[in-house]
Amino acid sequence: MISPFPLKNPPKTWRDIVLEDLTKGFSFGNILNLVTMSSYRKEIMINAAGSELVQRVVTHPSFKNVINSNETFDLIVLERFMNEALLGLSHRFNAPYIVLSSTGYSRRTNEVVGNPGSTAYTPDLYLHYGYNMTLWQRFHNTFFYCFAMLHKHLVVLPKHRNILKETFPDAPSLEDLFYNTSLILLNAHVSVKYAVPSVPNMIDIGGFHVSPPKPLSEELKKYMDDASDGVIYFSLGSIFLSKDMAPEIRNTILRVFSKLKQKVVWKWEDENSTFSKPPNVRFEKWVSQQDILGKYRPDAGSWRKF
Repeated sequence: MISPFPLKNPPKTWRDIVLEDLTKGFSFGNILNLVTMSSYRKEIMINAAGSELVQRVVTHPSFKNVINSNETFDLIVLERFMNEALLGLSHRFNAPYIVLSSTGYSRRTNEVVGNPGSTAYTPDLYLHYGYNMTLWQRFHNTFFYCFAMLHKHLVVLPKHRNILKETFPDAPSLEDLFYNTSLILLNAHVSVKYAVPSVPNMIDIGGFHVSPPKPLSEELKKYMDDASDGVIYFSLGSIFLSKDMAPEIRNTILRVFSKLKQKVVWKWEDENSTFSKPPNVRFEKWVSQQDILGKYRPDAGSWRKF
């Protein structure tokens, strides 16, 4: 596994190739700004971030040690998200590659296997439209798709072609690698997704990461066990950090929570916060969502997490 984050409890046959300091000095700024950012700016910014991270990966000493070694691999598995130049790994090790998509079905996965995704009924991930789009929403969805494709082919892919040529000089064209996907594994499940087209080599594996819950800390367990009216679990995930909230937003949420009869467990990353909070709210710097959601049935939470 090539990653800046080594697995905490790896199996015996697992090997981490750690890209230390890969994200050092790299930041989106206040990630909460993405909420109000236009879809067009968001597309440009995230594509630029992807290009920069790929450049950091291919120049990292740990990555270079792997591609310059005599090791062999039978299969390459790649997260499919703005990292086209890394497809050169498939050529370097003469191995087929599987795409893993944590975002499920999208234009980024559809195009590599020729899966139809008509803009008339398949909303783009960045537009947040439902599947029953109005005529205007369908028009906007189509326009945004054209914008995204133009930006990708005119701005993004030329950068990745240069990275590919520098890192894997004898690799075929990016397009030849791009359309040679053997299989796509998608974080999706028929029980929670809308009806979408799917070619045979697109496989839903939603829920594959779910594991049996582990015991909670005694303090947190007692807090939740004593909640006679139930528990609300509130987390913004690992990208949106609660501590970066504007004070007025934080205070509004706390004020709403204070009026509830349920207890609240809030993933809050700053242990040194000095502002006051209502007695029914408990901050936890980090807690396994699977352990909470697997052992208890919170009254509210993110549907995606369930």
